[in-house]
Amino acid sequence: MQALQEIINKEMNWDDMRLEFGKLLGMTGPVPSAVLKKAIDSEKYASYLISASNNPKYLELMFNMPADVQEDKSNLQVLAKAASSLLKWGKSGFGFAPEEVFEKRFSACVSCEYLREAPDKVVYKLAMSKQTDDRICSACGCVASRKARLRSESCPVRNEKDPSLNRWGEAIAK
Repeated sequence: MQALQEIINKEMNWDDMRLEFGKLLGMTGPVPSAVLKKAIDSEKYASYLISASNNPKYLELMFNMPADVQEDKSNLQVLAKAASSLLKWGKSGFGFAPEEVFEKRFSACVSCEYLREAPDKVVYKLAMSKQTDDRICSACGCVASRKARLRSESCPVRNEKDPSLNRWGEAIAK
C-alpha cells in the first residue's frame, strides 16, 4: 500500500499515475481509471491488486471485481447469518439440494470472483471440517460449499447476463 501512496504523493497527472500504478503491477501500460480510483478509495482492494502483481490473469479478475469490495464480516455478523440460515433451513424441512443442483450451484461459486479463502476467524474455524471445501463467499460470508448444498439457500449476487437470476441461474430470492 505504501507503493501506491508514493505514486499518489508524486506530482504527476492522472494518466501518469495510471501508468506508474500499471508498472507497479507488472503491466506494460496504465491501469484503467476506475481501477486506480477504486485502489485509492479502498486499501483492501489496493492490497489485493498489489498481491496480484505480475499475474495477468488474476489482475484481470481484480480489474473486473465489482466496486463494492467486501470487507470481512465480524464473528457476530457471521453467527447471525448462520443462525438465520439454520432457521430458514429448518422451516424448509432441512432439505438438501439434489446432487445435480448442488454441482451446478457450486460450479458457479468456484468460477465467481467473490469466492476466497476464509478469514482467520474463530467462527470459521469452528464451522470447518476436513471434508468440506472451506472457501467462503465474500458477498455473503457463507461457506460456499455448504450454502450451495442447502435447498433453502440462494446466491446473493445477480447474474450479469440476466439480472432476474442469481449467479446460480436461479430466480432472485425475495
